[in-house]
Amino acid sequence: MSTKDDGLCAGCIKGKHSVTSFSKSTKKMKTTQVLELVHSALMGPIKTLSNGGSKNVLLFVYDFSRYIVGFFLKKKSKVVSCFSKSRVLVENQLGQHIRTIRTDSDAEYVDKVYV
Repeated sequence: MSTKDDGLCAGCIKGKHSVTSFSKSTKKMKTTQVLELVHSALMGPIKTLSNGGSKNVLLFVYDFSRYIVGFFLKKKSKVVSCFSKSRVLVENQLGQHIRTIRTDSDAEYVDKVYV
């Protein structure tokens, strides 16, 4: 064990080191209108089935309003068709188009077309 002139061992010196905090330059996206940003998350399979026999849950969170819509899915392969149907419904109701959708990068979203 080596000591410095101040009488502290190397382990004590390392233990007293401070860590610089992360840069605060990370800017959160602030939405200014409905359908500007929609978050989507897919959960499952869940051990306990729903009353309809579904074991997956698909959620859409509308960033501006924080409105949440959930769908029970029996198969994860139904994600794209469920999104397409709900997108048409909400865009027709609000008269606007979804600009950005942020997903949890689950395999059901990869290489799928949402247009």
